[in-house]
Formats: sequence, structure tokens, C-alpha cells
Amino acid sequence: MIPAIVVFLYLGVVLYIGIFAFRRAGGREEAEGYFLANRSLGQYVFLLSLFGTNMTAFTILGSAGHAFANGVVTYGLMGSSSCTCSARGSGRSASGSAS
Repeated sequence: MIPAIVVFLYLGVVLYIGIFAFRRAGGREEAEGYFLANRSLGQYVFLLSLFGTNMTAFTILGSAGHAFANGVVTYGLMGSSSCTCSARGSGRSASGSAS
């Protein structure tokens, strides 16, 4: 019973914070600006976000199984896919020149 109370209390606090922040903004913010951080993230923040997204339990466990079956090439594939995504996200091609 106590864990359920803690969960519902937590959800209530999060809902209160969301309503408070929405009222304080006055509804001026658009969803696009919220989800894209007003397009103001730098490339380093983007890279750290991408790295954090890739380092989930699913990726770590899946890469271990893939490495067991295919060898150490798995970790090179993971690194190259992150570099390709970050090059596209920062407006540069994989060779480093502006696109």
C-alpha cells in the first residue's frame, strides 16, 4: 500500500510542477520550440545526448551478444554509427566539411 501512495504522490507533484510551469509561461511556448530546445543546442550537447541515448541497457546487452557472435567489430560499428549521426546532426558531412 505504501509504494502505491508514494507513486501517486510523486505523480501529483510532477503534475503540479507541469501545470505551474505552463501557467508561468502563459502558453506562449510552442511545442516545436519545446521539443527542439528552440534549436539552440550546441554540437557537444547533441553528442552527449546521442551517446546517452545509445548507451542503454538494450544496446549494451545486445552489443555483447553481437560481439560474441561476430567479434570485436561490433564496437567499431557502434562508434561509426554514432559519428555518422553526429555529423548529420551538426550540419557537417562525414568528411568534416560543411554540407
